Amino acid sequence: MLVQLARDLGEDFYSNYWMRAVALLSQTVNHPEFSAIEAAFNTLSWLLKYLSRPLVANISTTFEQLSPLLGNSRQKQYVRRFASEAFAFLLRRLKEPREIVEKMVGEVDENEEYREAIGNVFVESMKGPGKSLHSKAVHLFETLVKSVSITGIRSPTSVLTGRYPPYPSSSEQHYQRNDL
Repeated sequence: MLVQLARDLGEDFYSNYWMRAVALLSQTVNHPEFSAIEAAFNTLSWLLKYLSRPLVANISTTFEQLSPLLGNSRQKQYVRRFASEAFAFLLRRLKEPREIVEKMVGEVDENEEYREAIGNVFVESMKGPGKSLHSKAVHLFETLVKSVSITGIRSPTSVLTGRYPPYPSSSEQHYQRNDL
C-alpha cells in the first residue's frame, strides 16, 4: 500500500513521507520474521523505482539516508548487500556522478562492513546483464579512480574489494610519487 501511495503522489510523497518510510523500513529489516524483511526490501526497491527522479536529484541526501542500511550502523550482511544493490540503481541513473562518488569514497573508514557495502555499490553499479558491463561502467570507474586519487587511497580496487592496505609512511609516499 505504501508503494501505491508513493506511485500516486510521486514527488509529493518524496517531500512529505520519504524520510518516514526509510525510518520505518530501516526498523523492519531487523525483524525476526523473514517475510517481514522480504516485504521491506520489496517496498524499498519499488519506492526507489517510483521516486528515482527526486532521489537522484538529491543523491547526497539519499546516500546519507540509506547509509545506515549500507552498514554505517550495524547491519546484517544481506541487508548491506540489498541496500548496495538498491543504491547502485540510483548511481547508474546519474549523468555526472563525481560529487556522490567523492562523498562515498570520503566516507570510507575503519568500519569494514561499511567499506564492503560501498565497494559493492560500485561493483553493482558497473554490472550489466549477464557477464557484461553497464553502459555507464567506464565513466563510473574513471570517476572512482579520480576520487580515489584525491582522497589518497592507494588503489581503486581497494574500494571495490573493501580491502585497504596499510597507508605508507610519508617518506614512502614521497618516494612513490617521485618514482612515477
